[in-house]
Amino acid sequence: MQSLSGRLLIFSAAFVAATMAATALVLWLIVGHVVREQVDQQLDVQIEALKGSLRFDAAGTPRLSASFDNPPFDRPGWFWQIDTPDGRLNAPPPTHGPGRRPGHDRPGGPPDAPPPEGPTPDLTAAERPGPALHLRQQSATIDGRVVTFTASAPEAALATPARDALFWLLPLILALGLFLLIGTLLQIRFGLRPLADLHGDLQDIERGARDRLSDMPVRELAPVTTEINRLLDQNEARLTETRLHFANLAHGLKTPLASLRLALDRETDPQGRLAELAERMEQRIRRHLSLARKTAGGALTSATPLSPVIADLLAVLRRLYEERALSVTTAGVETLSLRCDEKDAEEILGNLLDNSFKWARSQIAISARRDGRNAILLIEDDGPGILPERRAEVLRAGARLDESMPGDGFGLSIAEELVTLYGGRLELGEGALGGLCVRLTLPALEQAS
Repeated sequence: MQSLSGRLLIFSAAFVAATMAATALVLWLIVGHVVREQVDQQLDVQIEALKGSLRFDAAGTPRLSASFDNPPFDRPGWFWQIDTPDGRLNAPPPTHGPGRRPGHDRPGGPPDAPPPEGPTPDLTAAERPGPALHLRQQSATIDGRVVTFTASAPEAALATPARDALFWLLPLILALGLFLLIGTLLQIRFGLRPLADLHGDLQDIERGARDRLSDMPVRELAPVTTEINRLLDQNEARLTETRLHFANLAHGLKTPLASLRLALDRETDPQGRLAELAERMEQRIRRHLSLARKTAGGALTSATPLSPVIADLLAVLRRLYEERALSVTTAGVETLSLRCDEKDAEEILGNLLDNSFKWARSQIAISARRDGRNAILLIEDDGPGILPERRAEVLRAGARLDESMPGDGFGLSIAEELVTLYGGRLELGEGALGGLCVRLTLPALEQAS
């Protein structure tokens, strides 16, 4: 079993069951011993009473000066017997049913050899016909004669009280075992709660809700959280350094290469070979930068709220395009957060919104919604739009459909590249306002369950 709580619960249940079985066995032995002692004491009292009442007449015949047929010796299995050299005295037959007496299989026969004087060990007549008996025998010398006194009780007199006592004790043992299991379950639940809290913190880090583990009040887990936070700090420092390196590399390679491609024309490259080589170089650079940046950014746990980023960008763009007096509406952006770096989110949305501000006639509409684990962002304007056959062209680096408009043609291509690096999509289409609609799909911060 892979569950730690399950292992603890199974082990505890097995331990409690074994303890309950051992407790029941020990109680059975203790109760049986106590009952046996009580029965032995009762039989010994009967034997002592017989000793005190036994007399021999002038002919040597044994006589008792009192009656000894009081309960429980008036029931089957309870008997007494006196063996003397001159005869035998037996308790009368039980009044509540047939009973077995020692020596009945030898009526009138000579008595058995007398045992040693004093109390003898318990004897059991289990091998003789009839119900099993528990015997007590003592030998004593009375009037110069060796006399054997025997008292008996049925084995049921020992087993039945012990069984009845255990009948009441077993439910208590089972109830105690149940309470122990419930206590164990609560102990496991509360004892392992810090691990559940740690797991929740790790899930929050994974989905970007937090960037560090909270301090653990449990002494055993405090070093674990400290080491994990230290590793996160080291990872963040390395990622920052890597991202800076790749940004410098991208700026150092892509910008001159893009300028080179723009400088090539039919006069400088009549056969287009240089342009083809430049295209292949740019594709290779972009592919390797993409792979490297994915590696660096794959472990990022940044959570960027969408609303503040859009609000800041709109404040800047409204000042830049103040003379155009565009109407901008937003919907659904307040409740969403993106799983990407804040600077990347600003660069993506900044390029897309700047493009809309350039081409919109009077209106821009921004809307966002959640779709599973992604955020869907729509940026629409009422500008001239882009023909379907030319939409792929504008996503190429340096492509410009209208040379009269300011810009270098890199905005949409940069936005698409960044979106792709985060596993998202950037799609161009026709919007409800009649102009261009940019559909942006990016990973969203998972909602806490």
